[in-house]
Amino acid sequence: METRVRIPTLLCLLLVMAVAVPLPSAGTADSASNEYDISIAESVDTPSRTVTFQDRDHDVSAIAVADPGDSVSVDVTAPEGSYRVYLYNGDEQIEASKRGDGDSSVSFDLAGYDTGTYLVTVYQDGDYEAIHPLVVRGYDVAVDHPSSVTTGNAIDVEVELTQTADTASPDSVEISVADQDESVNVTATQEGDTTYAASVPTDDLGTGEYNVYAGVRTDETAFGEREIVGVSGASSVEITEPEPTTTSTPTTTRTTTTESTTTQPTTTAPQTTVENRTTTTTQTTTTTQTTTPTATPTETTPTTTETDATTSTTDEGVLTPNATTTDASASTGQPGVGAVGAVGAVLAVAILAVRRRR
Repeated sequence: METRVRIPTLLCLLLVMAVAVPLPSAGTADSASNEYDISIAESVDTPSRTVTFQDRDHDVSAIAVADPGDSVSVDVTAPEGSYRVYLYNGDEQIEASKRGDGDSSVSFDLAGYDTGTYLVTVYQDGDYEAIHPLVVRGYDVAVDHPSSVTTGNAIDVEVELTQTADTASPDSVEISVADQDESVNVTATQEGDTTYAASVPTDDLGTGEYNVYAGVRTDETAFGEREIVGVSGASSVEITEPEPTTTSTPTTTRTTTTESTTTQPTTTAPQTTVENRTTTTTQTTTTTQTTTPTATPTETTPTTTETDATTSTTDEGVLTPNATTTDASASTGQPGVGAVGAVGAVLAVAILAVRRRR
């Protein structure tokens, strides 16, 4: 006769990949033998967590996901000797049992199984040596989020549900960001008929790579908790340090343009006419006495040269001599016939007439 077992709440929390499970106090449970292990194809890897089941601690690091009607292959690693492989449903009843010996593989046909949460166990000689969660899904869960964020910035996650089997309506969609040591869990907000969104804070997470998970719960009970009917695959997000902030101080350069007008004084000298009047008087008297029968006195006419020179000043203040105008000029180089000459001529004629009469 098989014994009904109660899977603690910690296991159900693990199924949504949401909560870091604390290790039990020393002496409360024995560790399961590391000689036993269960692996199931199509499992979602999760951060390793320690789960206490039937007073024994088990390390769980994956959840198997299958559709109703699928055949689930279970590979068991075990020492020589026989054991039982049990499949428990959410009502804590054994749905199926298989016998194994040493390293072996067994399979379970899920035809007619309801969607929900199940547990595969290895039982040997009164102890549960290994456990592995299994979700028979009613929803396909797709997750979208950025590939990286900086510390302190939230990770915006969008979830799209696609119903794949007859199942209860979602009661909640829960999102977890977790690595081997830390996790943050939030409940998404429904935005459409099948869409959900959440912002996962990163203030309590260190830098590094994390996995993002989403799980769908209904209001029905499995193992004392709301059952899980959908699990997403693990997707990666990196949390990084913020880039160094360069503070740029704006510099305002004020350019003052000074318009300077320089006025050059223009001095227009009054037009000044300088009249230089130069009068040169040259008087030459030459007396030549020749003893001849006729005395011919010679009179020299003085030559007077009068020159008016006018110099004008231009507007620029530069004195420019103008052309010299000669007002009067009379010059003769030959002696003229004056009154003395005329008297001499008369006397000569009179003497000549007296001689002819004799």
